Amino acid sequence: MSFTVFSTINIITFLPYFTKFIALSVRDVLWLRIILIIAECGLFVRSSFFLDPPNYHVAFWNIVFIIVNITMAIRIMNERRPVPIPDDLKDLYEHVFFRKTSKEFIAFWGRGEIINYNNEYLIREGDKQDKLILILFGKCKVIKNEKELAVLGREKFVAEMSYLTGEPASADVKADGKMTVVCWDSKTLKDIKANDTKMWLKIKDSLTRDLIEKLKMAS
Repeated sequence: MSFTVFSTINIITFLPYFTKFIALSVRDVLWLRIILIIAECGLFVRSSFFLDPPNYHVAFWNIVFIIVNITMAIRIMNERRPVPIPDDLKDLYEHVFFRKTSKEFIAFWGRGEIINYNNEYLIREGDKQDKLILILFGKCKVIKNEKELAVLGREKFVAEMSYLTGEPASADVKADGKMTVVCWDSKTLKDIKANDTKMWLKIKDSLTRDLIEKLKMAS
């Protein structure tokens, strides 16, 4: 009987620490939290029911850690919960911003400003680009020395190289008839860069892929 009790105590002691060891090898933060909750539950049971006398101080801190990890797990699940994307934005999400979660995309989209043009210049050569521009509807022409270099349409960024480098625009960009764009100003983008590094890296990834596609088209 004593051997059975001894073996049970050993198992109850071993499993929570082994579970914590497993948690160290898990990359996904949500699963890390879940495994830690299981481990802390095991340590709570051990401290409360398998020690003589019970160690209620340790049990108390196990409860604290369980509550903290449950709270963080719920927060992560809420952040990952998909939100519906309007039909007219689905192609932009799937082709341009697919690195973001749907919730990140909707939050970022909500910080942009919709602007309409009609045969107007969006950018003039030599201007410093202080905002990020994405074409929604219509087309624009990239012109240098009165020569048309490219025509850009939906899902394409405008003068993103100028924005990323801080250098003046190397060409004019003019709306070809009526067109609609969404813009994010420098204040919004600086705020994202300073406070949400993960989001900023995803934005830069979208810009980089757009530039690569343009270079492929030019070559």
